[in-house]
Amino acid sequence: MIRRKISDLVFMSRDSVWRVDLSGGKPGPDSVSDFPRDTLLPLAGQLEPLFQKLGKRRTVALFRNDAWCQTLDIATAQLSGLQPAEADSLVGYEAEAFSGIPVERSACAWVKGVPNAQTTPCTILQLPLEELTAATAEFRRYGVTLAGVSHPSLLGVAGVESPEEALAAAKKFLSAATMPFVRPPSPPPSSGRFLVYGLALAVLSGAACFWHHGEMSAALRKARNENSRLATLKGQLAQAQNSLKGLKSDLEEREREIAKEKGRREIMEQAQGGMEFLLTALAESCPDSLVIRSIKSGEPFGLTVAGWCRSARDADAFFVACGKRLAERGWTLEPEEVAANGNGAWKFRCALKPPASIQGAAKKAAGESGEF
Repeated sequence: MIRRKISDLVFMSRDSVWRVDLSGGKPGPDSVSDFPRDTLLPLAGQLEPLFQKLGKRRTVALFRNDAWCQTLDIATAQLSGLQPAEADSLVGYEAEAFSGIPVERSACAWVKGVPNAQTTPCTILQLPLEELTAATAEFRRYGVTLAGVSHPSLLGVAGVESPEEALAAAKKFLSAATMPFVRPPSPPPSSGRFLVYGLALAVLSGAACFWHHGEMSAALRKARNENSRLATLKGQLAQAQNSLKGLKSDLEEREREIAKEKGRREIMEQAQGGMEFLLTALAESCPDSLVIRSIKSGEPFGLTVAGWCRSARDADAFFVACGKRLAERGWTLEPEEVAANGNGAWKFRCALKPPASIQGAAKKAAGESGEF
């Protein structure tokens, strides 16, 4: 039923947000549009350009390339005979060890593969519940319904990075027999409903007195009963208000944790982007007379490179060439060892150190959390 109501498919790639409009029937190239994505913003903020384009009363299925999604082998005997809720709980705990997202603070969707005698492959999608709740609220604020969140791999697609891939994924979605989604949480009930209940009871009480004014004793008994109920409702309202204060405090704590996590993610993204540059620089600077035999991690985001060469001159030439290449992005090369090996060859070792901005951010993050 959920698939029939979906009017738009939205695919979030590394740098873009792709929208495929399904309201016109069979989608074609004209139904695909793209919007920029700023990964430094929260999830809801990254979709701001899309919300400006979408009309109200649209129903969107969101596919995220960067969501945690893996296939894990789970013992077939463990899954056998479980009720759906029990199976969901088991799969969630299995995924937690790999995703790092606690079960009680996550939303999960999964699909079983073909089992064998020992294990059953399960493709699992897991999202932080706070992030999903915030995104759902942002959708509602723009008058758009979030039908659910999934991953392109559940359509058999590695990722969506172009309009052609978005259109192909949309066609697979329409032809798929089933489609697992992480469903958005239901909106919390309004605490004001207790006041509505109390008002309704008061009106009923007044009506009873009006229609049965001739039976004063009965009316007075009813009034006392209604007053007792109102007192109970008042107590429930006070409890709800106290719970709301606690939830607000928890939310503020979660926001602080998210801010710290965002800082760590930014550092990791900088370092991951730098790793490709480092390997390219090493490959371009390495002459035929020199062999790199090991690359190890050093201080935060740094590398230690060691190898063999024909002479000390070859090692010095490599240090100079690679150092110039690394300096293009603020990295530095520090020689640590150049020595004869006794068999005609020379061994060398050097350290590649990241820019001061990455080192400083890593130390700051380590100071805040106690580790990094």
